[in-house]
Amino acid sequence: MSQLQEFILHHWVLFIILGVILALLAYNLAGEFNRGGGLLAPAQAVRLINRDGALVLDVREQPEFERGHIVNARHAPAATLDAQVPALASYRERPVLLYCAAGSVSTRACKTLQQAGFSRVHVLKGGLNSWRQENLPVVV
Repeated sequence: MSQLQEFILHHWVLFIILGVILALLAYNLAGEFNRGGGLLAPAQAVRLINRDGALVLDVREQPEFERGHIVNARHAPAATLDAQVPALASYRERPVLLYCAAGSVSTRACKTLQQAGFSRVHVLKGGLNSWRQENLPVVV
């Protein structure tokens, strides 16, 4: 028996854990590709806004939006995004950048827009929290 086979035999639990971790990483990567553009770091988001004229949608609730948002962001709360899709129809072919406080709400909102026919939807990785950590401008 080779040394590798013997090592695997003696440490089978570690190899099962390794397999689970690799499967979870693959699942996470597949999720990013299914979002139609995936997650963008703040610097990438700035390039998307400046170069491609991306529509920036803040999907947080009104009080959060009023406490500060990205310059020229349009307020579209995630809870009412379905109802706002017809008003956003003219942006279907343009890139759209979604953000919330930390990124989880905007990920769900991304799926809503994709189901409505938006093909270039991106999510700000880490949400407005990461934007602020990079000292990027916020309108209050």
